[in-house]
Amino acid sequence: MHKDAMWKVSFFVCLVGIAISEVRADPLSIPYNSETGQWLIDDKNIVSRNDPLYVTPSAEPWDAMPVGGGDLSAMVRWDGNLHLHLSKSDAWGFWSAFDLPNDQTDPRSPWSYWFFNVVSPGHVKIDFGLEGKAAASRYFRQRLDLYRGRIVIELGNADNPAKIEIWGHPQRPILIVEIDDPQAILGTAKIELSQWRQSMHVGHTAETIYGSEVLERAAKPILVNTGMQDYFTDDTDPMLNRGTAVVLAAAGVRSLQCESNNADVRIDNAVARIYKSKGATGDLPIKAAEMKLPGRPGKKYHILIAAAVNPQGAALANANKVLSDARAIPLKTLKAEHHAWWEDWWAKSCLRMTSADKSADWLCAAYHVHLYTLACVNRGPYPAKWDGGAGLMRGDERRWGGAEHVQETRFTYMPLLGANRLEMARGYTNFYDGMLPYFKVQT
Repeated sequence: MHKDAMWKVSFFVCLVGIAISEVRADPLSIPYNSETGQWLIDDKNIVSRNDPLYVTPSAEPWDAMPVGGGDLSAMVRWDGNLHLHLSKSDAWGFWSAFDLPNDQTDPRSPWSYWFFNVVSPGHVKIDFGLEGKAAASRYFRQRLDLYRGRIVIELGNADNPAKIEIWGHPQRPILIVEIDDPQAILGTAKIELSQWRQSMHVGHTAETIYGSEVLERAAKPILVNTGMQDYFTDDTDPMLNRGTAVVLAAAGVRSLQCESNNADVRIDNAVARIYKSKGATGDLPIKAAEMKLPGRPGKKYHILIAAAVNPQGAALANANKVLSDARAIPLKTLKAEHHAWWEDWWAKSCLRMTSADKSADWLCAAYHVHLYTLACVNRGPYPAKWDGGAGLMRGDERRWGGAEHVQETRFTYMPLLGANRLEMARGYTNFYDGMLPYFKVQT
């Protein structure tokens, strides 16, 4: 199966989610405690048998795996470097095809006015040097650890590999990249945060790199076709002055070198390639901040990525607060909270399906990947979009529609009832309940 096939199916398996949630394994095959009246179900084994595994690096963005804490998320892949393409459920903005020239000359361009869409706060690339690339050529495994809510990458050799774990905290808008390199297989790490929209800017301090934007365009002029252009004032417009920010830090690492460049620079990455494919010429409008770690930062270290959105202005201070709060908590504690949340998530229900031709096994795996993905992206201020959730893979590129569509979005939520995830299903109804004042005026 092609790598991206599982992700495509995971968002459509909900169509049969309610039906298959009623499937039961042979009860005689599950141990039963007659004293407590409980089935002794091994949640970890049932879930983990569905883990997707890559044994080769992923050259294309759509071969990425999702990870997240419910709000801030990323699509993760390794192509010689580690890539995290960021998404946040309330990081709404003006989607554009990487600010093609016609965006500047024609504000009515369809490229620039796909508003009210989830846009990416930025793209993170971690380069472990030639040593990292050589290690991946010798041995490579990337596993989506469904039960633990993380991605695990192993490099170098099977017996004692360099290990990279990526996960999102379930209560905080942070992502954590843990590096465990006991044999010093990897080279010096260089971390790049790149951004591409004209409204985005990058910067750095002595210990962090960051990106931020504050929107200067309002939503209300584009509501003319609905007759609601006068509903919002400048103070209540959901887009005008909306701020988004992301901040990165390397925990416990000293002697960092941080720099940033807001000028148009050439960067050979996925965002630059798609920009070229749209017909752009000349320098690519990619802004980048970079952090270089010292030669050997230690056998174990981790990188924190924090994000925030402020509907009323700049969000950089908010993101820095999220980062500083997380840095004040021991990694062991954050990780324990993360593990406890995922164990509770999978204990809510279980599903086992098998068939001789493996089609039932494949569907069962897609079901678990779907529930995993929803947990990663669908617990923020807004519900996950129907055309891929919050899982942007390349720039702000998203196909088929800019808004939250009731008809399509409901399919994502249908299996949650049968899967005993009512607390997440409420996010869908709460979202539309909050729009009631708008609809009353419109009708």
